[in-house]
Amino acid sequence: MELSPFPEKINTVTSKQQGFHGISLRKSCGDKKVAVIKAVQAITGLGLMDAKKLVDSAPATVKDHISPVEAEEHKKALVAAGAEVEIK
Repeated sequence: MELSPFPEKINTVTSKQQGFHGISLRKSCGDKKVAVIKAVQAITGLGLMDAKKLVDSAPATVKDHISPVEAEEHKKALVAAGAEVEIK
């Protein structure tokens, strides 16, 4: 296997070919913020304060480099909690 002078480009192409995705919150949740924080906690394993900071900093990436199936599952959980979500 040869080493490429541009490893970051190789890694990007490889991850796209393998179908890795990321999931991110698009904007603030409003009145359903507590439910969204709990969903973010369940998905990421973060503590309460870290999950709250992540939700407050929307738009923000919740989880990166996950399979398409896992991304859809997380999207369903976040949408059910009241968040607006985007799969990248």
